[in-house]
Amino acid sequence: MMALEDEGGSCTEDDNMGHGTNREEKLMDAVRENMGRDHRVPRVATTTRPHGTVPTQAYVSARGASARRQESARATAEMEHLQKKQRMKKMSSYREIRYGQVSSRVVGGPNGPDSARRPDSSRAGDTASVASAIASGRLARQTTRSTLIKAPSVAEIQEAIKDRPYLTRQIQALHRDPDMSREQRLQEIVRIIREVRPDTLHTEPTALEKLQSGYTCTAPQKAGRRAAIQDQVRRVKEANKARHSQPQTPHWRNHGGEAVETLLESVDLVDARFLVSLNEQGGTLPCWSTLPDAAKIGQSSVWRLWGWTQKASLPVLVLSCPWLDGDHPDREGEMLALLVPLLRVMLSVCGGEHYTVGVLWDYASLPQPIRSPAEHARFVEGLRTLTTWYTHPYTHVLLMTQPLPEVAPSGEPYSNVARPYGARGWCDLERRMACLSTVSHCLWDLSLFQPESLSGSAAPSESGSTTTTGAPAMTADLQAMVAIRTFGTMRAQLMLRSREPPLPPTLFAHTMRKKVDCGLMSFLEPTDMLAVLEMYEAGFVSFFENFRKFDPSGTFNSLQGLEWGPAEAKVLATALAYASEKCKLRKSGTVRLRFEGNAFDEKGEKAIRTAIQFSKVIADVRF
Repeated sequence: MMALEDEGGSCTEDDNMGHGTNREEKLMDAVRENMGRDHRVPRVATTTRPHGTVPTQAYVSARGASARRQESARATAEMEHLQKKQRMKKMSSYREIRYGQVSSRVVGGPNGPDSARRPDSSRAGDTASVASAIASGRLARQTTRSTLIKAPSVAEIQEAIKDRPYLTRQIQALHRDPDMSREQRLQEIVRIIREVRPDTLHTEPTALEKLQSGYTCTAPQKAGRRAAIQDQVRRVKEANKARHSQPQTPHWRNHGGEAVETLLESVDLVDARFLVSLNEQGGTLPCWSTLPDAAKIGQSSVWRLWGWTQKASLPVLVLSCPWLDGDHPDREGEMLALLVPLLRVMLSVCGGEHYTVGVLWDYASLPQPIRSPAEHARFVEGLRTLTTWYTHPYTHVLLMTQPLPEVAPSGEPYSNVARPYGARGWCDLERRMACLSTVSHCLWDLSLFQPESLSGSAAPSESGSTTTTGAPAMTADLQAMVAIRTFGTMRAQLMLRSREPPLPPTLFAHTMRKKVDCGLMSFLEPTDMLAVLEMYEAGFVSFFENFRKFDPSGTFNSLQGLEWGPAEAKVLATALAYASEKCKLRKSGTVRLRFEGNAFDEKGEKAIRTAIQFSKVIADVRF
């Protein structure tokens, strides 16, 4: 009987005829043994022979090579994924917020409720630091898609994780994990705490769109926000269609517009037209993560600011606004309603319906908690450059010093109105930064605004243009003239009548510490004061070193006509001496200061000249 020999052994003709399947299995076993891999070779693509079905050797070799290639590609992909994950974890070790040792200065914005702690000597797993971080709202006050998490008190959290260091380590590990989403991280932390103290955290229903805002949004506010977003998207589409290849205007370049474009890398401005529409529709200010891209003025849409028609200023409004609640600056839109008349007047002189005004409002301009590593890096960089927005000579700075409402229109009291504007440390920093360098006609105080006085001659309309009440329709030229006159009237009302001389950082620190000790000024977090002092020093030095980036002429005229006397001259000389010692000469060049219109005595003028005698950044002063 004829035998068939092959790699897998031998069999008789009868065996082969009666058991073709066994024959195939033997061949497959031989292939697996030769390949050294324990994977199955499919039983397809066979060649029919008279005595059974046997796979061809060419097919077996091809399948083995294909399997090896697939295995190699799979191993390479797994290795790349592992390396990427390791890189992300390494980056997150200094980007992510850590409990007890936080890398940023403030969480939620300069006037927000939460402030990041400076690295201290305490270990990262300190129970009190973790408890304070959660209870202060950095984590537990955020919302998921179906629930609103109410933050427990510090005492409750301390009791929950006391003598349980593993809980502290778990919370820190979750917050440093770059692969977890905000919702997953929050839900896991809530689960961990509930395992120890089931009564610590409570939930209540909330809306999907309030994923990060930390407060309950009413149905009319939701509808108003949706309507405003739809209007803004339509408005931006029309503007993009009508856009021409317009270069930067000389006015934009000569007044520090290019410096603003650089700042937009880490901070978004809010479209003033969106804020006006939001107020008209009954909506409230969204946070940065829920603000639609169409409502943001970034580097790609900065061209919409180039139509501004007013000299010696830029179409940027920087707000120094106290927060009415710990988790939202204006949850019922009262502060926004105060801004709308002012924004309409500014929009009437912005150059046309396709142009706008950019508004810096920290809650909507900076990422709010909980942040991804990329958002946290953006927040830290935006906070670092925040003082530049206030020290820019030609951005409009609005100090919202008006009395704060105690109760919302809904009847619910606000939680953060006990301290007036002047008793808030962050507001004091913003005010002093603006008084240091902002030109007089761009430094505004909202408490001086009288919008009813503007309605007699020119009432701002919804689109931003001005119309005279009861008068026939005006031509475009006449409308432009009325708009300019109305803007001039409003600016004259808002201009801050007086300002204090700039303080050197050492004197500023001494004054602030003294006020805090006396109870005249306070912070929600004690460590905020250290961040404020550092930011003031950085902003003070940056102004003198980089002034020519904002004004190529290099002459600073805003300290004229302030009627300062000998006492102010003494403080000013101290500040200029500090600038002469600490500031370095940059490529942009030196600055010249003018003090005409002040009542300095001979001794004061001599002290000022002596202070700048060896300065590298201050070229000259005039009295």
